Amino acid sequence: MRAIRTIVACLLGTALVVAGCSASEELTSQDLDAVIYNIAPVNNAPEAIHVCNRKPGQGVLMSFDDYGTDQQVHAILDRLRFHHMRAVFFPTGAWAEQHLDLIDQMKMEGHMVGNHTYTHADLGELSVRNEAQFYSEIYPLKGVANTFPMLLRPPFEAGAYDAIVGERLTDNNAQGCTWTADTRDWRGGGVEQIMGLLMHGDMNAAPLGPDGVILSHMHAQHTPAVIDAVVQYLSEKGWAYERTA
Repeated sequence: MRAIRTIVACLLGTALVVAGCSASEELTSQDLDAVIYNIAPVNNAPEAIHVCNRKPGQGVLMSFDDYGTDQQVHAILDRLRFHHMRAVFFPTGAWAEQHLDLIDQMKMEGHMVGNHTYTHADLGELSVRNEAQFYSEIYPLKGVANTFPMLLRPPFEAGAYDAIVGERLTDNNAQGCTWTADTRDWRGGGVEQIMGLLMHGDMNAAPLGPDGVILSHMHAQHTPAVIDAVVQYLSEKGWAYERTA
């Protein structure tokens, strides 16, 4: 696998330091835990979390939640590599600790890796019912997340997100990252149905916009083909997407 592009880790001083790093150097697999992709101050207001606190003009960002088989994840990475598309993965911690080789490959190929809780827990419920369990769920297994501040996607519809969750994420320097467009690929629809939803929306979902964040899943049947279809649609619209190189 090729080394990661030059990263801004060296600019952040005490936040995360890579020994001997300079602006002209590339980080290798030895430095994965110190890779930093997003350095904007945390903003967990609703309008910020829907776009993962990204600045306008960065293009469409595809995201992949939960878990998948080795074959499914490799197929996703293959299509992303083909299109030079940079994505963000939100694995559950329970899956990630059993698939650290895949996590490392995601990072080595220039992707962001965030947190989707350890057990796919409802953080909205835990925020009022069990504070200790809430915090045990949001802290990632060491070596999984490679963003600073850490990107965190609360599971379940609308991200099970509320003001209390937002306050607790902010207190722990975690950036909420939900979505603007939902593939609903977990329902098993085909590529045409998924793209119809992304292009036109429906009564429960907005259509994809030029700086949108797409929610999809590593385990869905048609995810690799959806990546190809999204790239074609963005090309037709003249919209950009985040790129690895």
